[in-house]
Amino acid sequence: MEPFAPPPVPAGPAPRSLGQILDAGFDVVRRHWVVLVGLAALVYVPVSFVEEVLPEDPSQPFAGGAAWLLAFVIVALPVVIAAVTDACGDYHHGRETDAGRALRRGLGLALPLSWTYLVLALVAFVVLLPLFAVIAVWEPLGFAAVPVALLAVALPFVVMLRFSLLTQVAVLEGRSGPGALVRASRLVEGQVLRVFGVYVVVGLLMGLLGGAAGLALGTLAGLAPVAIGLVQAAGFAYTTAVGVVLYEDVRARKGEHERFAAPGS
Repeated sequence: MEPFAPPPVPAGPAPRSLGQILDAGFDVVRRHWVVLVGLAALVYVPVSFVEEVLPEDPSQPFAGGAAWLLAFVIVALPVVIAAVTDACGDYHHGRETDAGRALRRGLGLALPLSWTYLVLALVAFVVLLPLFAVIAVWEPLGFAAVPVALLAVALPFVVMLRFSLLTQVAVLEGRSGPGALVRASRLVEGQVLRVFGVYVVVGLLMGLLGGAAGLALGTLAGLAPVAIGLVQAAGFAYTTAVGVVLYEDVRARKGEHERFAAPGS
């Protein structure tokens, strides 16, 4: 009697090229734009509208609205980031979801995500200290000031690149705080230039989109803030979708095929 052969190990997704990552992100938004753009618009449309009506002179009436705008963004942005990222993760894996579920997940992940961002901000401050020190002793450094300053500028840039997939790790893996930073850094290890290249291309595309939208829609009386906010929301949804696809691509290149689940889920 022949022994039973072990079951075949399912193959993970094949690594993608830059173009395939951009196309996959666009496909996610194209098929589910109502949910993704609608979630992002919860922040971008109100912000665009308030920015339109706020006076430039801080002594003018309603200038205090800037404080309310900042408070709104601080509270709402982590919820929307988590909700859109979670929805993109589901859609990318072929799982159905809706705005309600994504918002519930976003509300549950908002505090851990905010805590993670706070830790990241502390890390950013620490890695900026050498630059502050160089500025403080610029003259005594003499001819060495410029190369030392370039190194001091490169340090935070390189360090922040290691955390490029931090949001995806925090939302899709349910990690938070220092543990999320360590995981994100290890995940990007060996893929820094690739991750950087993807985000540079996406940033350029979204910059062009935003500039064109501002020129084309800025003349719409009364409707400009809403229209511009929706365009910005679409850009955010696309950037988030590309980030999720890139996260999965990096994992595929490292042989990680399983789907992470948040602790306790």
